[in-house]
Amino acid sequence: MNSSGATQAGQTAPGERPRRSARAIFCTTVLTLEAFVVLFATLVGIGLDLGEPVLVWSVGGVSALACLVLAGLARHRIGRILGSVMQGLLIASGLIIPMMVVVGIIFAVIWVVALQLGRRIDVERAERDEAERAGAAPAQDQPAGGTDAG
Repeated sequence: MNSSGATQAGQTAPGERPRRSARAIFCTTVLTLEAFVVLFATLVGIGLDLGEPVLVWSVGGVSALACLVLAGLARHRIGRILGSVMQGLLIASGLIIPMMVVVGIIFAVIWVVALQLGRRIDVERAERDEAERAGAAPAQDQPAGGTDAG
């Protein structure tokens, strides 16, 4: 912190947690919810007797685990790229369980919104933080008596 109480760029006040990216939060949420959807789809696959239960559970479990791993990687570019691939795989699962096409498309739309809206929020936060820092900087040059009357 500097003498005016404002934090420097990239720093947080003592005891304050750094602000997480809105895009990362949104993408993490979407992928975590997809993990549950995959598990429920696995149960549907078991109920429809689409294959040996061990195979269905293996594919469903690995897919759900992949969603959770990608949720943890969502703050990195590779996590968002692989998350986009996961959206395609969820839609493709409709070849086995037809209703998953609809669910996959819905999640793909939510994914795109999460990427775009999250990025916009992050940009606006950065602009606001920069404006606050710029607004605080001239205040340091003001005399102790207040404002200039001129």
